[in-house]
Amino acid sequence: MMRLSAFSLVALLCAGCGTDSSDEINYVQVATFNTGLARGYVDHAALRFDEQLSALSGLEDLDVLCLQEVWDPSDRAAIIEGLSEKYPHSHFSETTNATLFPDAEAQPAACTTAEAEPLAECARPVCEGEADIASCVLAACGDLFDALSPECQACAASNIGLGDVDEILAVCLMEGVVGYSYDGQNGLLLLSTAPIETPGYQQFDSFLTSRGVLLGTTHGMDVACTHLTSRLADPVYSGSYESYAAENAAQIDSLLSVVEGLSEATAKVVTGDFNTGPMLDGLSAELPDNFAKFAEGGWGNPNTESAEPLCTWCEANLITGGSANEAIDHVFVKGGAADQPRRLLGGEIVVTNESGEEIMTSYSDHFGLSVRVALP
Repeated sequence: MMRLSAFSLVALLCAGCGTDSSDEINYVQVATFNTGLARGYVDHAALRFDEQLSALSGLEDLDVLCLQEVWDPSDRAAIIEGLSEKYPHSHFSETTNATLFPDAEAQPAACTTAEAEPLAECARPVCEGEADIASCVLAACGDLFDALSPECQACAASNIGLGDVDEILAVCLMEGVVGYSYDGQNGLLLLSTAPIETPGYQQFDSFLTSRGVLLGTTHGMDVACTHLTSRLADPVYSGSYESYAAENAAQIDSLLSVVEGLSEATAKVVTGDFNTGPMLDGLSAELPDNFAKFAEGGWGNPNTESAEPLCTWCEANLITGGSANEAIDHVFVKGGAADQPRRLLGGEIVVTNESGEEIMTSYSDHFGLSVRVALP
């Protein structure tokens, strides 16, 4: 039986309509892309940057672009400058551990030498200089990492961006405040071809990594750009909720509450990396009960509702190493029709490391996704 998308239904209803400008449909291309610029955590982050920027500048038909994992402020500045002709309008919120925890008191060291040094001794000879030090440590010394206290695990994970075993050890053996990874940066960047009106930001309660949502109105739509908590095996969860999954669910509740309270724009769009997705033909589920909250709230998803939904965390990605196909990056739409889900930056690239070795990899550990939103 033929299935009609919401956009196709609009097109059929408008067949034979007059040519008056009030009947014309305005199309806006909205995209999301997790850049994977997590140095020390995602393979070849620094080496991939220039290729990413070049590829993003070559995407011709996008109007709104939500980027995640732009953790380094210098990377963010380079992206804004490098894409300024295509996207003259940008919005971000500078969050740091100092601004997020201004009244925090000094805490005891997260790790003791007795528990941390065996892990360091194991990791130094095999992981020093590795681009993805986190995966290397877990693969080579996973039992020792698991033996750390939850506080020590969290500190090590929060400082993985340092990219050096001894630097991470030194930080976690010092008294002080254990803040978020990447100094509390939320990693979000919203770009648009049109002005972004009433820009805002909402911080979410989270463990390990700073999470929040960028808000604004552009192209006549309310737009939210976000990156929610991932369900991790390590470190052990020790945040405000029962688990990583429960934290993700709470963030979705907060997100939808915030977005519903925005202006009365024609349509609302919520986009980004949600770390949740449904079980569909060819796709494995990730926190599907959390994903269902969007449908329950009346939000449409042109990718997961299509006859051939696209994965964004995919077996074909050279960085993910053959993990399951999942759709966890989304463009949700409410109050407008949307269709034509399309994969972005799904190809392969060749980068050269400091030793002159050429490495074939992907643009990121995620593939990007765009959809066409139809506004009356």
